[in-house]
Amino acid sequence: MKIDTKVWCDKIIRGIDPSFRYRWEIYNQLICLNLSKNTLWVDIGCGNNLIVEDFGTEANFAVGIDLKPPEHKTTAPFVCANLRHLPIHSNIANFITLRFVVEHLQNIPNDFSEIERILKPNGRILIITTNSWSPFIFLPRILPFCVKNVIIRTLYKISAIDIQPTFHKFNSLRKMKRGLGSLKLVYIDFIQDANYVRRWLFLIFFAWHLFTKQGVLKFLRTCIVAIFEKSN
Repeated sequence: MKIDTKVWCDKIIRGIDPSFRYRWEIYNQLICLNLSKNTLWVDIGCGNNLIVEDFGTEANFAVGIDLKPPEHKTTAPFVCANLRHLPIHSNIANFITLRFVVEHLQNIPNDFSEIERILKPNGRILIITTNSWSPFIFLPRILPFCVKNVIIRTLYKISAIDIQPTFHKFNSLRKMKRGLGSLKLVYIDFIQDANYVRRWLFLIFFAWHLFTKQGVLKFLRTCIVAIFEKSN
């Protein structure tokens, strides 16, 4: 009987490094840790809005925002809007999330000005994004977009519509440590993705996770997860 690829991958993980967690497990846990019945949560670049559907009941109110409506019906609150023009009052959100959004932003100060505006003092922003120092991110960046597009579609079995240009203007430890306006970095970690679409690709990524497990090499992992807090 053919073994499901994820089951096969999970078996390897349990046998070699049971402490390993997929990026979405880490990200979802951080979301839950920052939600309470007093939280007004805004998920920017929500895509299909499933994260708000899954965890929105843990907040006082939660809403997803994106440039286009979800392809599938969502039961969670959703607003179609541009990041530069958020239809939300100033200083109202306690918690804002951006899941694989930051790498697509061309002008970080301008793009974050609206995010900073709607966030309350002491409010937090949770970001998960790609790490420009990872060889898995850095090397494809030197390729023309059309070539990279074909490679990504082939490797990860995704459609062309899901692939957008990336600029990585804020995607390193050095840049995030600087902060942005009143937003100060309070937490950062580096996560190695382990995609299980293809077994051989999983093995490469998981081997890189093991290789970069030592603190001095963690900055070479494919993803950054960071939390910023707005000062008073």
